[in-house]
This record gives sequence, C-alpha cells and structure tokens, in this order.
Amino acid sequence: MSPAKRRHVRASDGTTVEPLPPPPPPPVPVDLLLEIFARLDVATIIRCAATSKTVRRAILDSPAAFGRRVEANGALLLGVSYAFLDSRYLNAVSSVGQAPRQNLRFDAGVLMSAEPVASRGGLTVLRHRLNYHHVRVCNALTGRASWLPPSHVSGDYPHALLAVDDAGRSFQLLVADVSLRTQVFSSDAGQ
Repeated sequence: MSPAKRRHVRASDGTTVEPLPPPPPPPVPVDLLLEIFARLDVATIIRCAATSKTVRRAILDSPAAFGRRVEANGALLLGVSYAFLDSRYLNAVSSVGQAPRQNLRFDAGVLMSAEPVASRGGLTVLRHRLNYHHVRVCNALTGRASWLPPSHVSGDYPHALLAVDDAGRSFQLLVADVSLRTQVFSSDAGQ
C-alpha cells in the first residue's frame, strides 16, 4: 500500500479520517536512570538534574547512591554570588552566608576585593577592583581558582570567555583595550 493510501482511513459511514499518531515511547524507568547516573561523574549528574524534574526527584530521593560522592568533594556545590555595592545602599545590602566546610579550596574573601567580569560554563572571571591586572578564574562546581599571568592589555572592554570544555577544566579568555589590542589567555597553554 502506498504512503498516500495509508494516511487516510475510511470510516464506516464512508468519510475519511486521519489515523492517530503512534503513542510516545514509554519513559525510561527511574531505577534504570539511577543505575546510569551511578556510573557518571558528578558534574554530568548535576547537568542532568538541571534538565528534568523527574531526574532531580530521583536523585534527591536516593541520597544513598549519590551522598558519598558529595561528601568526598566538600566544595562540589560551592556557589558564587555577588552584588555591585553602591555607597548609598551599603546598609541595605545583605550577604548570603554558607556554613564552613572542610576542604574548601575557594577563598570566598576574594569576592570582597574583586568583581566578576565574565562567566560561562560554570567558570567565573574575577578582576581585582583596584589592580585590574590581577585576574582570577574560578570554577563554581569544583571551587578551584587560578590566577592568570599579568596582561599586556589594559582590559577596557568586558572580558570574554571564548571556549570552555564540558568539564570546565580548560578555557580561553579574550581581553581587549580601547586601541583594540587583544590578548588571549589559554588554560591549556598556561599563558
């Protein structure tokens, strides 16, 4: 039977009707999802949990399967939050606190003297408020932070993270000044 003939079905009264589309495939069972997640790295599990309520619920309802991974890496879900302070509203600004953790690699005090200038893929670029040549890249998932070498360009334009790999381990940062001189920092090359 040709595809054109298959599309139309004749009803008992002689009229043609469109056939119903096939039903969607059944969802993947939650226990199978948990077995798959048990074999993934933590960053991938977090990305999957961010995409679906069903996945989030499955992970939150089975802390025994994932709790050991979180305990092993105390800085796993370290967050970075910031606000631009205005002297007129200093009394109105409140800070978000976090309970002290063991193995905390990210110095949260750096946020008092630095301002975020770019972010992408879980990485945040912080520039010192007084010395613009001191730039640090922080990974929000792992809590790791690394200083960049001093820039030969003043960085008048906003910094841009050009490429970030899936795990947030390597990146390229573009810095440009008013004269359109540019410099690219690469974490792979270390410069």
